Amino acid sequence: MVVAGRYRVVDLVGRGSSSVVYAVDDAGVARALKLLRAEGSGWSAGDLVGEFTRLARLSHPNLVGVHDGGRLAADLVLPDEPQPFVAGTPYIVLDLVRGQPAALGEADADARNARLLRIARGLASALELLHARGLVHHDIKPDNVLLAADGEAVLIDLGLATPLARSAPGGARGTLAYMAPEALGGGGDHRVDLYGLGATLLSIARGGVPFEGSGARLVRAILEEDPSLGEAEAWIDPQLAALLARLLRKDPSRRPSSARAVLAELARIEGDHDAVVELSRGEVLLAPAFVGREDELAQLERWLADAQQRVVLVSGAPGVGKSRLVAEALRRLRQEQMAGRSAARSVIDGLPARWIEQSVGEGGPEAVDAMALALADRLEQQARERPLLLVLDSVDEDPLAARLVRALAAQHDGASGDVKVVAEGRASAQQLGALLIDELELAPLGDGEVAALVRSMGRERASAAAERVTRQARGNARLAVELARQLIDGAGSAGEGAGARGETVPGLSTLLGWRREMLEDGARQLVDALAAWGRAIDSAGLSRLVQRELDDGLWADLERLVGQGLVRVEGDTVDLVSQAHHAAWREVAQGALL
Repeated sequence: MVVAGRYRVVDLVGRGSSSVVYAVDDAGVARALKLLRAEGSGWSAGDLVGEFTRLARLSHPNLVGVHDGGRLAADLVLPDEPQPFVAGTPYIVLDLVRGQPAALGEADADARNARLLRIARGLASALELLHARGLVHHDIKPDNVLLAADGEAVLIDLGLATPLARSAPGGARGTLAYMAPEALGGGGDHRVDLYGLGATLLSIARGGVPFEGSGARLVRAILEEDPSLGEAEAWIDPQLAALLARLLRKDPSRRPSSARAVLAELARIEGDHDAVVELSRGEVLLAPAFVGREDELAQLERWLADAQQRVVLVSGAPGVGKSRLVAEALRRLRQEQMAGRSAARSVIDGLPARWIEQSVGEGGPEAVDAMALALADRLEQQARERPLLLVLDSVDEDPLAARLVRALAAQHDGASGDVKVVAEGRASAQQLGALLIDELELAPLGDGEVAALVRSMGRERASAAAERVTRQARGNARLAVELARQLIDGAGSAGEGAGARGETVPGLSTLLGWRREMLEDGARQLVDALAAWGRAIDSAGLSRLVQRELDDGLWADLERLVGQGLVRVEGDTVDLVSQAHHAAWREVAQGALL
C-alpha cells in the first residue's frame, strides 16, 4: 500500500482518539505517517495541515522532525483500520522515532538523577524553541516522550501545538492528568507547558501520574491538592525536587517564567555556571496576569449563578479591561464545570452566521429589528433544550447585537428559556435603551494594580518600568501593557520622561504607531490588512487579501506577530488580538498613508 505516490505503509505504530500513525518506507528511509480521523477529535480538517505548516520549519534534536504533509488524493483502505480514510483526509510525515518509553530504570540515586536531569534538559530545550516560535504544545506528558538510542528525550507528538496568542478561553486542550489548573478552562499561555513539563518529570520520577482519580475528582485534585514525590522522595536531588514543585504551582505567575529560565535552573543544579549566565540573558516577556478586578469578578460570577438575572452589560472606557474580565469569568466557569461544581452550560461566543441564515432566510430581512427578534426566538428555543451563555463584544458598535440584547432582556419571564447574555461595550445600559439590563461598569485600575499588572509580565526590566508605566497609563490596562511592551521590548522611546515633566503621554494609537514602524514590511502588511478587514479571516482569505502566497514566509510573519502580542491564530483563523486594536491600528495605518 503506497500513500501519496511515495510512502509505502509498513506497519501500525500507534492509534489515538483522533489520529493513527503508521511506519512507512520513503525510498529506503523510515518515516512515520500520521493520519487524522476528524470524528470525535474536536479538530477541523485544517488543523493537521496547520500543524505541518507550522512545524515543518522547526528543527531541534529534542523535537520530532516534520518532512511532508498534504491530503489524501483518494480513499485509503488499510488492513488494521475498520473504516477507510476518505479522500481529503490530512496527513503529515514525520521522523520515525523507535525509542524507549521515558523511564529511569533500575539504578542508584546518582544515575536516576542524572537521567532525569537529561530528560528535563532535553524537553525544556525543545519547549524553548516552540515558545520562541510563538507556539504552545498543550500536551506534554510521558506518552509523548521517547528516549532515542543516544539517550536524548524526544518530544514525538505536536498535534495540539497552537499559537501563543489566543482569544477568550475556549475548550480545554491536552490530557487531563497533566493539565495545568488554568488550562482546565481553556486558558493559559506558554506556562501551561511548563506545568506539563513538571507533571511529566514527576510522573517519570515516581512511576505514576501526579494525581490519582478521574473525572471531577481528578479536576478537584489538580485545582486544590499538591502532588507528592512518592517513593522518589528517597533519592531525588533536593534542588531538582524544588524545581518540580515550582513548575507545578497552581498560580502560573509563581512558576518559572520560561523554558529558558528552567534551563538556567537545570544548569545551576548541574553546576554549569557559564550556562547559567548565558541563559539568564534571554528571559521572555510574559502575558499580563489578571489583576485588580477581584470584586468585579466575584460580582459577575454571582450574576452568572443567579437564575433571575438574564443580561449583564460590562461597560467602561476602551482598554479598561472589559474583555479580560469576561474571559476570566468564563475560564473559571469552565473549571467549575469540569470539577462537577457547576451546571453544564453551552457558551456561544458571538453570533453564529448559520443561526442568522436559518433565522432570517437567504438575504435577510430589511430591518435589523426583525433579524434581532428572529435570533432572539431561536436562542430561546435552544435554551429550552439546555442552558446557554451568549457573549457579545462591542455591542455599542453593532446594531444587531445591541437590538438582540434589548430583545432578550424584554423577553425574560418565568416561561422563557435559560439563556444568559454577557455583553461588552463602551455605552451604558441606558444609552442602549435597555432598562432591564444589569450593568457592571469598570473604573480605571488603581496605581498599585497597574504596577502589579506590569510586574506580572516578567523580566527585571518590567519591574523597573512599573513605576513609569503606572504614571503614564492612568489606570488603563491596555495602555499599560502596550507601554510596558514598548519600554521592555525595544523602541525605548515610549514617552521618554512623559508624565514626569508634564509632557504628553502617548496613547494607544501612538504606541501602535511606534510598534508598526518597528515591524518588517511583510508583518506590517498583514496587520494593516487585518485592521482594514475588521474581523477574523481564514489564512487562505488573508493570503488573497494581501496578494501573497500562503507559504513559509507568510506563516513566519504571522508567528512573529503572535509572539509580539499583536495577532491571534486559532486553527486556521487569524485576527488582531482585540476589537479595539482594529480601530486603533486602522487609524495608525491610514495616518501612515497621508
